Amino acid sequence: MKFNPIKEINENTHFNVTYDKIKKGYSIDSIQFHIVKKANWKDENYKRNDVQAKNQVNYAVAVANPFTMKLINASLLYAPDIANQDKILDLSESVYPNI
Repeated sequence: MKFNPIKEINENTHFNVTYDKIKKGYSIDSIQFHIVKKANWKDENYKRNDVQAKNQVNYAVAVANPFTMKLINASLLYAPDIANQDKILDLSESVYPNI
């Protein structure tokens, strides 16, 4: 299998790379690279926004879970814990049973 780094860069990054071989006589004297940023490269922020929206929905579901109230009544969860979205999401994923 032949490895083509220019093809890999063009397919997997937001750059288009080309090059010219500059010859002097019969031999290649130097190589000049041309790097252009792709104008229509996909926006990576949509992934981050999707994850944030999903986390907000999961957080609301976890707070409404009856086990959250049981932990509060047992003095195992306090207001700062409930305000911590990461902690509540971790609890809902690893501690709460799937209903």
